[in-house]
Amino acid sequence: MGTVDVDTNRLLLIDPIYLDDSDFAIAFRAYEKKYDLDTKSSSKMVHRFTWKSGRDTFEAFVSDTGMGDGFYPVYAKMRQGRVMQLLIRFDKQEVHEKPGKKGKKRLMSLKEYQRWSASRQRRRIV
Repeated sequence: MGTVDVDTNRLLLIDPIYLDDSDFAIAFRAYEKKYDLDTKSSSKMVHRFTWKSGRDTFEAFVSDTGMGDGFYPVYAKMRQGRVMQLLIRFDKQEVHEKPGKKGKKRLMSLKEYQRWSASRQRRRIV
């Protein structure tokens, strides 16, 4: 499908309608503080997050990437035009763009970027 950009070492899985809910915002800030989610350190966990709004209880999930910031590929399993499953590959991090043919840029995997960067460094030293 594409990639998801991560700048906080984590993703939030939630129905977007709740992002404007003040009860959610207050509860999530307290949750971040309790579990120290505001830091850049990755604990490689999935957190189940619940909050109350009126008489209802809602649920969301916070997932650490385990690999840090970057671009992660997202895949969707479709059946009859409907999304049946989403998969985000945190082990296939795409972190950098490199110039391609005709000035186009393309994303590279972390290993590919490390090899490309090392080869550029070797050329500069010689």
